This record gives sequence, C-alpha cells and structure tokens, in this order.
Amino acid sequence: MRVAVIGGGIVGAAIAHALQAAGHATTLIERGQPGMGASFGNAGHIGTASLVPQAVPGIWRNVPRWLRDPASPLAVRPAAMLRHLPWFLRFLANSPRSRMERNAASLAALLAEVPEAWCALAEDCAAEHLFDRHSGLLHVFESRAALDRARWAYDLRSAHGVRVVELDGAATQLREPCLASHVEAGMWLPDVATVRDPLALTQAVVARFVALGGTLLPATVDALRREGSRLRAVATSAGDVDADLFVLAAGAWSAPFARALGARVPLAAERGYHVMARGGNAPVRQPLMLAERRVVVSPMAHGLRLTTLAEFDHPDAPADHDRAARAFAGAEGAIPGVTGGIEARWMGPRPSTPDGLPVIGRAPRAENVILAHGHGHLGLTMAALTGRMVQRCLDGAALPDFVSPGRAA
Repeated sequence: MRVAVIGGGIVGAAIAHALQAAGHATTLIERGQPGMGASFGNAGHIGTASLVPQAVPGIWRNVPRWLRDPASPLAVRPAAMLRHLPWFLRFLANSPRSRMERNAASLAALLAEVPEAWCALAEDCAAEHLFDRHSGLLHVFESRAALDRARWAYDLRSAHGVRVVELDGAATQLREPCLASHVEAGMWLPDVATVRDPLALTQAVVARFVALGGTLLPATVDALRREGSRLRAVATSAGDVDADLFVLAAGAWSAPFARALGARVPLAAERGYHVMARGGNAPVRQPLMLAERRVVVSPMAHGLRLTTLAEFDHPDAPADHDRAARAFAGAEGAIPGVTGGIEARWMGPRPSTPDGLPVIGRAPRAENVILAHGHGHLGLTMAALTGRMVQRCLDGAALPDFVSPGRAA
C-alpha cells in the first residue's frame, strides 16, 4: 500500500517507521527538519506516570487568578480567547471528578503499553543510548501544605500501579543537593525514563525509516484533494502526493485538516517554552518538577533545560519570551542560580485536546485517512505506541473508543 504520513515530529516519524517496517511504501511529509516542532523542545520525559489529566476538579477556581498574574503558568492572548472558547468550555466539562477519573483510567491504559513499545522501537533504531531508564522524576514541594493539597493526584497514580515514593525535606535535598534549604517535601516517581536529546531520537527514527526504504519529502501541505468519500491526494509545495492511505500526524497544525475530515475533538495549540542554561551555578543531577513554580528542570545532553507555560494562541504566532522569562524566574526560589547562563530560548505548540487523550482512528469523512494527533504533553511518551496503533487500525483491529476521532471529548 502507498501511504503518506503528514507531519515529521516524533509521532509522525514513529508512525512512518511502523508502516514502512510493515511493508508499505511510505512517504513522510514534513515542512522543515523532522523533529524541530514540539518534539524538539519538550522536557524529555517518557511520562508513564503522567496519567492525571490537565482538566481536574476545581481548576476553574484558579484560572482567573492565573490569567491576571503575569508570571503564572497560564497565558491566553486576548485575540485568542474567543477563538479558543469552545475548547475551554469542553475542557471545564472534563474537570468534574467522575470525568477526570474516567480520563485518567484511559490514559493509564495507554501508558501501560508505552515502555515495551519504546524499547522495541529504540532497539530497532539503535537509539537505546539516548534513554536514561533509571533517572526517575522528582516532584519538589517547597511547602508541606502544597503537597497535602496535591496528594490526591499521587493517590490516583498509585491506584493505577504507578510507583510513588514520598520524601521529607531532608531526603528530597539528599536526592537533589541543588535544592534550596527550605524545600519541605518531594514525591519521587522512580520509573519515569528520560530522553537526553529528543531531537536526536527523532532523527534516529527518521534515519531508520529511510534505511528501510521510506521517502522523506520536505514540503508544506496546502490542501486536501478529495474524491467522493476518499482522499485522492494532498497538495504540497512540492506538488501533489497521491497515496492509498493518508495519516494526519501534524501535531497542533492538524486542526484545520482534522475538522475538514470530520473529527469532533477540538484541538488547541498549547504553546510551551524552554530555556537552555549552562547550569554551572546549579548542577542539577536528575529531572525535577517544581510543583508550586510549574517549571520542569531537565539535565540534557547539551545543557540544562527548563520548561514551563501553557500559552494558548495560533501555533505560528510570535513567541512571547518576556512572558516566559517571568515564569522561569520563579525557579530561582527553589534552585538558586538555576537560570544563570541562559544560552537559548525556544517555543513550540503542543496539540492539546480537552480530555487530555489523543485522537487516533479513521477519519469520519474520509475512509482512507487515519488521524493521529492531539497528544498534548505526551507526544514523546506515546509516539512509539501511536505507531503501533495506526498499524492496528490499518489492519482492521478495533481501537479504544476513548481515542476515537468521533468522540465528544
């Protein structure tokens, strides 16, 4: 079968690899260098403990305060507020406890398959050296009260089989000596693996895809060419690409195409920011999440990466690095010196759905299109598994209803 995969981030690369390895003549279409979108700038976690959705009970109480605070983790530009209103309303509809717990159970079911899927793909791509499978992730709490307010989320993880180790202040600082002396508690998630160079991982998957006979096409997709209930071709800057099957895996840029193909799940560009620091003043030795500051700190192959912010806007709107800098500055309160020596700044859009679950399955309005986007903060985590799920869908196997493009998220 001739297959065209639209989108060369880590999700699209993993899908293209899976289909080419299964014997299909696959073309991967990417407008720039593969892996340079949201896949490039993430925190590097294989988030097998990230089963708690973003929409949680009571979050609506915090939103007005976050929007007023110029250093908060949430930013919505006024021009984008009305455009994103339907998404926000569905997001809030997913925040009651019963809906949140249902979505968490669905995420847990997906995440349980992640380690084996990534082990197999990394081995085939000779990329095992990019994974640190024993790094763990330490959630840092500067106050015991903050941990007590968040304890339900760790109880939820534990209920789904995630290992969680509670630490007092002394044990937290022993595990990470760079932390300020006033830190009172930590929650250690020992089974969270880390990718020290996400771009190198995407490149390794793409290189293996090409070595298997796949075609990488640098081009922008401009339009869909329909013929009845099927897609005949996609119009690109390099000409029309014909195929028997198309897979839409363009991350946050999938939204207009997904709507045209009948997907009911709204998609928002939730833009995240990172800075790369030399880290000499704060030699962090393991991945951290500063709970009250909403900043993630990740030792990477090329320096120390700090990530933060959920900014809702068009995926290609100009970055607001000044706004992000105010959020990053808060990290100094937990790790003195951590923002010294900043060498690079970056912004990229996460493709987020209101219920926190990806969209994977046949397009309602085009029988030869499979949608595979909406992974939010879990694109790197779920990429290898998504490749397998797309292959299952192509083979006629049923996928879970909770990832269906036709669901009312």
